[in-house]
Amino acid sequence: MKLPKINRIIIENFSLYKLKRKIEIDMQDGVMCLAGANGLGKSTFISIVSYAMTGVVVPPDIDFKSLNSMTELFKKASNFADSFFEGRIDERDRMQAQVTVEFVLGHYLYTITREFFSSADLLKFSRKDYEGNETISENQSLFEQYTNYFVQDSELSSFEQFIFMQTYVLTFDESKKLLFWDVDVMNRVMYLFFSIDAGSAQRADTLRKNIKRFESNMRNIQWEISKVEKRLGKLNSNGVVTEQEMNEIEAACNEIETIEKERNNKKRLLEETIAKCNEAKLRVDDNALKQSEAKNQYEQQFASLYTSSGISVENDEKIQYSLKQIILQLTENEEADISEQVTNLRLSIVGAIKQKRVENDQATLDKVKETDEYIKQLKEQGKAFYETYARLLTEQKSIKEEIEQISLRIANFTNENETILSKKSAIQQGRQVQKEIEALRLNIEQLRKEKEEAENNRNKSQEELKPLDEAMRQRFASVAETFIPTFQNYAKSFIGLDIDVDLRNVNGLASLVVNVNGSDRRLRYQLSESQQYFLDIALRFSLIENAIKDRAYMLIDTPEGSLDVAYESRAGKMFADFVAKGYSVIMTANINTSQLLLKLAELCGERRMKIERMTEWTMLTQVQQEEQDVIEEAYDKIEEKLKTQNA
Repeated sequence: MKLPKINRIIIENFSLYKLKRKIEIDMQDGVMCLAGANGLGKSTFISIVSYAMTGVVVPPDIDFKSLNSMTELFKKASNFADSFFEGRIDERDRMQAQVTVEFVLGHYLYTITREFFSSADLLKFSRKDYEGNETISENQSLFEQYTNYFVQDSELSSFEQFIFMQTYVLTFDESKKLLFWDVDVMNRVMYLFFSIDAGSAQRADTLRKNIKRFESNMRNIQWEISKVEKRLGKLNSNGVVTEQEMNEIEAACNEIETIEKERNNKKRLLEETIAKCNEAKLRVDDNALKQSEAKNQYEQQFASLYTSSGISVENDEKIQYSLKQIILQLTENEEADISEQVTNLRLSIVGAIKQKRVENDQATLDKVKETDEYIKQLKEQGKAFYETYARLLTEQKSIKEEIEQISLRIANFTNENETILSKKSAIQQGRQVQKEIEALRLNIEQLRKEKEEAENNRNKSQEELKPLDEAMRQRFASVAETFIPTFQNYAKSFIGLDIDVDLRNVNGLASLVVNVNGSDRRLRYQLSESQQYFLDIALRFSLIENAIKDRAYMLIDTPEGSLDVAYESRAGKMFADFVAKGYSVIMTANINTSQLLLKLAELCGERRMKIERMTEWTMLTQVQQEEQDVIEEAYDKIEEKLKTQNA
């Protein structure tokens, strides 16, 4: 396994650092310390560097045990970066803010540039060999090339393994994720750093995930079985109606149901008969109305035979001709004698009137006969309608009497079989309970099969994990003679007590347990806060030193708030011991933590330590401005120590 060594970090247009639109830090071997007051963005810087390397910011409250795999860790963290940087980058800088990191991995120099709100791709990516030859392709996704080449050059099995390592080993940040007291994380770390190869660690991670999943399924299925068995026991204890009782009840219910069905049929027939009867009555009434109207019409037609009103003869041709002759003679001579023509006109008019009267009388007589025939038809039809109406009334009365008789039968049968019929609900419940009992038994049988299958799969995964686990333990045993003393030296230089570490089974997982003065400290509260933090950092130093001989880095957001003054210089010495072996530490610290930084500066000197004044990156608060002289004095003392060591 190989780990990267960071050479340079460039942060551009990051709004939190208002005084520097472009921050460029060249990383020398040893310590790069960003020192400043509270609230200047020290912890954010650690997250920026980690984001630049991985493309993710892991949520501080994430619980690896609930995720149970490195792949799930990546999925959970993949969208958190946007939220994390949202309040740290102003809207005006959103599209311009970016970070560039240059690092060496294996035999290649990597340079990548990312935006802060588009982690799924890279703005730039370069991978050059020692001779300066570019190795990437312009026709492929830069992000995919970066992750693929990184896995290849680091000799890991997946980029998710590096994200896990970056989160839990290479970074100690404000989330204070501690290995010693997180068995699930420690077990994965053991496989990464003490397996024969990264592939074995990857396979072990998958198997652990599967084992947890199968065990979770087994627990869920067993809970479901218990719930079903409880319901089944309750049904059996309550008792159900016997088969003989159900047959008696069923026979009585069928009988009363048959009688009620007969009554219901009669009721439907009655409704139909009433509807027909009402319809017949409407036809009778309508016929009577039509007869009355026809009789009135007959009387009017008969009366018109004896009246001459309504006779019109002015359009008769003879009358028209005689009238024209009179008009023509008078037109020619107003004094002409027209007596003969007038006589002819009179005779024409009288003749026309007589003819018209004969025609009208015949037409009226025909209508009277037609109306009389229509009245006879209506009477015959009305008689038939009334007979139908009368028949339906009789049927209606008969059906009502039948319904009364059936209702009486129902009442008598109900009285005679009151006890049996009162248990009608019992038979329905009994049938339902029998069905439910059978369904529950089938359900239990299926659940037990599913549990057995999950258990078999769990056992198979455990059997497959055993040789991997044994190989990891043997690997740890083979390096324990160097690894354990390395950890002891780091830890004792800080805590000043006898420290030991041992590989144990904790909750079925291989894990390292720390021992202080002969007593296991499996619970965090058994050590002070500062002892927890710096023993865990000592473990990470030891893991890196065991796996990588040089050119590796660690990010540390120094937890100086937990340190007693007596331990500050000891922490500084522990850091100095690590970088003295060729490793790099990128750390942040409060400038007021004088002893830690002074001790570190004294031991490292300018050659192996560089201090960056974060007070020059952003605006100071009023309180910080008032104390600026004190802050500058602290910087000066540290830089003086750096120079003194070289002298």
